[in-house]
Amino acid sequence: ADPNEPWGHCVLGFSLWWRRRGGDFKRGLEETRLAVRLNPSNAHFRMIVGATFAYMGRGEEALEEIDAAIRFNPLFPGLYLVQRSRALFVAGRYQEALADAERAAVEMPKHANALALLAACYEQQEKHEEAQEVIAALREASPNYTLDFVRRTLPFASSKDLEQLCLLLAGAGLSA
Repeated sequence: ADPNEPWGHCVLGFSLWWRRRGGDFKRGLEETRLAVRLNPSNAHFRMIVGATFAYMGRGEEALEEIDAAIRFNPLFPGLYLVQRSRALFVAGRYQEALADAERAAVEMPKHANALALLAACYEQQEKHEEAQEVIAALREASPNYTLDFVRRTLPFASSKDLEQLCLLLAGAGLSA
């Protein structure tokens, strides 16, 4: 209703791309970037732009936005670490992704996506026992979190990024 309301643009942008099937990343990115233009120092808006880029497979651009969000809000919530880990993961910077995923899992020990990223990062680094332990914690925290759930709900624009995550989660012991 108000074209100058940044929260409205941010929520609209997030909603547009989060839909797994048929998500509109282009328009979603436009809306979230508009929210940043309307309120450039809002850390949450920048984190959502970063998350958008991460799910689009544009990890380096995602990192720029998420790191800006962290600078604006040094007391940032753990979700920023989840998105930063995802950005590093899609950028192929797995060791760095692991460090952020570990921190995110400490801050949010029951957050399914944080645990899944951590398990995938451990598996990618061939730390199989650690990956299996995290999968056990994931099953306890979210019993319905399966490979099928990941494929149905996580809105990766690139099937390559989604399948890389699923391959590592399967290797770590996540069931279909």
